[in-house]
Amino acid sequence: MKKKHLPYFAAFLQGGDYIINIRVDHDESINRRGFGYIQDIWIQYKKDYEWEISLAYPNQNIIYSNNAEKFVREFKLNRNHTKYIIGLEDLNIIATTKKRALDLNFKDNFFANNPNIKEYYGAIISKEQLRYLDSFKQIL
Repeated sequence: MKKKHLPYFAAFLQGGDYIINIRVDHDESINRRGFGYIQDIWIQYKKDYEWEISLAYPNQNIIYSNNAEKFVREFKLNRNHTKYIIGLEDLNIIATTKKRALDLNFKDNFFANNPNIKEYYGAIISKEQLRYLDSFKQIL
């Protein structure tokens, strides 16, 4: 009998002006290896801007709110894959559909702008929603 893998959720980065949450899921080719890839990313910046990015093929897309598209550069890697770069004041957030990955590229002023970085949450993962962690900025 095949083992069914459920999606799991992670608070990738939560603190300062940032909330970045992800959903990791499995597909048939990944199930054999026992791990998954990022399927969806939700980003909030300064409570003013939001992005929802789906990296899952073939439904790859990005949804903006509050004029947030002005921060995004979109690069077509080929007919099936896209790279999104969200360029913010002190951080570049890079999501690629080919690797289904999320990278954070800290600019020189990130740590000056975020002196309490040690208090930020990052990479806390749950197979369920994170309801029980009430100190989070955003509950998944």
